[in-house]
Amino acid sequence: MWKIFASIIHNKKIRSDKIHKIIRQNKEITEDKCIANAYNEYFCTAGQNLAQTFRKLIGSFRNSQANYSNYLVPRSNESMFLHPVTEIKVLKAIDSFQTNKAISDFDIPIKLINICKLQLSP
Repeated sequence: MWKIFASIIHNKKIRSDKIHKIIRQNKEITEDKCIANAYNEYFCTAGQNLAQTFRKLIGSFRNSQANYSNYLVPRSNESMFLHPVTEIKVLKAIDSFQTNKAISDFDIPIKLINICKLQLSP
C-alpha cells in the first residue's frame, strides 16, 4: 500500500535498501523478523541504557576528588579588562581628533571617521 502511495506522490522509482544481516552480541542475524526485533529492542532500550551510563558517570565523578579547578589552565598575569564605554564617550573621543591628521597605521582620514561617527559609536 505504501509503495502505491509513494508512486502516486513522488512518481519515481522506490529504492529499497534492505538490511540482509546484522551482528548482535557476536551472533549473525539474517531472518527479517529477527533483524526487526533486534532493532526494536535496541532502540526501545537506548534511552534507559544512556540514563544508566550517565548515572554511573555522575556517581563516579561525585565519589572522586575531582574539582572543576583541576581542569583550568593557570591564570595569566598578562590579561586585561576593558571597562564598558558609552556612546557619548565614543562621540567625544571622535570629536577630539585633529581633522588634519590620519589616525592609526591604517591611514583612515579623520574626516571619514567624523562622517561615520554615529555608525561607529553604538
